Amino acid sequence: MSQKITVIAKVYPKEEFFKEIKDIIANNVVKAKKEIGNLEYGLFVAKSQEHELLVVEKWETEADYMRHKKSEYLLAFNEFTQDKLKKETQVEIYNCIKA
Repeated sequence: MSQKITVIAKVYPKEEFFKEIKDIIANNVVKAKKEIGNLEYGLFVAKSQEHELLVVEKWETEADYMRHKKSEYLLAFNEFTQDKLKKETQVEIYNCIKA
């Protein structure tokens, strides 16, 4: 039996690129929600750090998430942000214990 996973990604755009990166992620949320195995996908901004973004994803299986990571739009986003982040995006993957 496959195990559902949750992915938490913290994105740290440079201030001058914040709006552009936020808008691209918001557009990507719409695309990701249509992918096979996606259960939830949301974009948040930190209350204490107004230029820090949080992406919360829930996937039916890790294989679904891995397929998502190879999507054309996500690869393009990663390339676009190469020099536009204060620091590298932090990604943590969690296995669902009980839903």
